[in-house]
Amino acid sequence: MFKDDHLHQAMLEFLGKNENEMITPEELAKIDILSLRNRDISSIDGLEDCINLEVLDLTGNRIEHIHAIEKMNKLTKLRLSRNALQSIEPLKDLQRLTNLDLSHNEVFPLDLRRLKDLDNLEVLNINNTNVSHIDKLDKLDKLRELHGGVRSDTFDLSVYAELKNLEELHLPKMWLYDICKLRGLVKLRVLDVSGNLFSDLSVLEDFKALEELNLSNNKYLHDISLLASCKNLKSLQLSNCKVFDIEALRDLTKLENLNLEYCEIKDLSPIRNLTNLTRLDLGKNRITDITILEKLDRIENLTVDHTYLSDLSFLKNFKEIHELDFHNNMILDISPLAECAHLRVLDASNNWFSNLAPLENLTELQALKVANNKVESIAPLANLTELRILDIYNNVVEDLSPVQNMMKLIRLRADHNSIMDLAPIQNLTNLVSLTLKANYISDLEPLIGMSKLYELRLDANPLENMEQLEKMQYFEKFTY
Repeated sequence: MFKDDHLHQAMLEFLGKNENEMITPEELAKIDILSLRNRDISSIDGLEDCINLEVLDLTGNRIEHIHAIEKMNKLTKLRLSRNALQSIEPLKDLQRLTNLDLSHNEVFPLDLRRLKDLDNLEVLNINNTNVSHIDKLDKLDKLRELHGGVRSDTFDLSVYAELKNLEELHLPKMWLYDICKLRGLVKLRVLDVSGNLFSDLSVLEDFKALEELNLSNNKYLHDISLLASCKNLKSLQLSNCKVFDIEALRDLTKLENLNLEYCEIKDLSPIRNLTNLTRLDLGKNRITDITILEKLDRIENLTVDHTYLSDLSFLKNFKEIHELDFHNNMILDISPLAECAHLRVLDASNNWFSNLAPLENLTELQALKVANNKVESIAPLANLTELRILDIYNNVVEDLSPVQNMMKLIRLRADHNSIMDLAPIQNLTNLVSLTLKANYISDLEPLIGMSKLYELRLDANPLENMEQLEKMQYFEKFTY
């Protein structure tokens, strides 16, 4: 039935059959949802009998021809991303399609004229796809979401401006020098034009309904004053744009998500009243006054890495914060963290502190990174039994006993410390990754029962007997 062995095996698994059992056309006709992602399939011949499919996902295979699909008239969602399609001719009569993903088909140019009669198409993804006749997309009147970062020698941005019902448009990494041709898309709520080359934002004056805007990685974008007209913005991405002045953000009080990473800003005063913010990224800016953030007490996710930060007292009102990243700063005292009772993820790596006592009651922590500090004792962590990830790389820790009850731990990074005894971790059988390079470990017997261990580093330790580990499943992947 199936010419492709990988397809045959995938269908056997899907139907719960053994290799010696037959697959009948009647069984295929009963399937309405089928996912065959990343199965190394090169041919889908044999799927023709799946006549009642409504959802089909073939992402991440090696498929060139899709003739088997042309009679699947009930399909509403079809994903063909990351294949090597030669033609999309078989799609032209699939009138019920509402969602189509053709992204990352870069080998052969796909003729988009084959889509012009798909009157019900609402979502189309052609990012990183080699296409021709893109002008025919203007017939898709119901299209409301388009991922249109195509590869085309004849691309004309004005074609997208004809799609008057578009609510969401993604055009990343298109080398666009001008986006003014998008005027008229008055229904746009989401716009991604990251990774381009334009500097003129005047088109934003037409987008009064805009709620999400991604302008990241536009190296010629310096003046963002026209953002002041986007009063309905809830999410704004400006990372890696040398904007310097963020005064235009002062009255964007609906903002919930703001990314200003690596924007070379120093003055944060324009965001002091953006009290609806729940996610804020200020990383890689030289910030002189961080206390301005004190009023932003709804923040749940905050990134302030590489900001020359020396004081965490501004966190005193951050009762709702779940994720905090202040790695690569100059923090000596982390006592304000004691007030952040709901922290789940904390990256405090590359600072100057030594005392972990303020963390002892943060029992909701699931990931903790304190690498490259001056920590001698991890005793305050003993009750943090929800931890899945713990990174104490390059400190002066000798005793791992406080870790012994962290039964959910899957990754422990403890290289470059002063550890001698591994007995405290012998019952942490959920560990997948354990790195202990450059310690004083000689006895490896406590590791023998770690059946899930996939990564183990023991370089630069005075090891006495590696034979203890030779029977472990992934022994050949370990380094020592």
